[in-house]
Amino acid sequence: MRLLLAVGLAAFAWPAVVMPAAELTPGEILHRALDVREGLKDYSATLTLHAELPRAEVQDRRAKVYYKHPNKIHVEADQFVMIPRDALLFGNLAKYIERDAELVLAGRKVALGRPIYALKVIRKGGDLEEPRLLLWVDGSNWTIVRSEVRRRGNLVMAARWRYVKVGDKFWMPQRIECNFRRGPRGGEGGKITVTFSDYQVNTGLPDSMFTQPKEPERPRRRWRHPGPGGER
Repeated sequence: MRLLLAVGLAAFAWPAVVMPAAELTPGEILHRALDVREGLKDYSATLTLHAELPRAEVQDRRAKVYYKHPNKIHVEADQFVMIPRDALLFGNLAKYIERDAELVLAGRKVALGRPIYALKVIRKGGDLEEPRLLLWVDGSNWTIVRSEVRRRGNLVMAARWRYVKVGDKFWMPQRIECNFRRGPRGGEGGKITVTFSDYQVNTGLPDSMFTQPKEPERPRRRWRHPGPGGER
């Protein structure tokens, strides 16, 4: 479930498109997508995780998540919940791309009157075994609506995002659907849906909420060299 962090909305067939010189660069498109939450200092939300796995029945999990800019996360849950951390840290994608990958504009299409940009993320120095990330960005509100992870041309994971506008300003994830295909080692796929609700933004969450309690130090046991008789 760790790579969640690739995610998005409906499938599109992308023909080869010659982009006008005045079009935005891939980097500008990505940063506009991340800037839709410019000014977001903190948020809290209720998270529900629903898993559909072959030959396994998994109960829904609920948790309360708290975020504080730039990278503080706190999760409260009665049961164990595995949450992809990068799904909650919106800026990590840009940092990863700027440091380790390059962007290619794969295409542009108009769907339901909205411009949709397709971006291909390629890891610098990677080979065919490296997973490739594809992102679809809705140019009407600059949200990432779909993402795919592919390895050697084969689809590994596809995700669709749906958003809600919070505080009449921030486009926040409302529903993320991740579909996993059968892995290269024969592992079976499945579907995981993460739903966010009850958003509260910029409420001034204190730093103390994100401080992990320190574990008490255990007394060290003194060791004495064994004497001639082997006693300590």
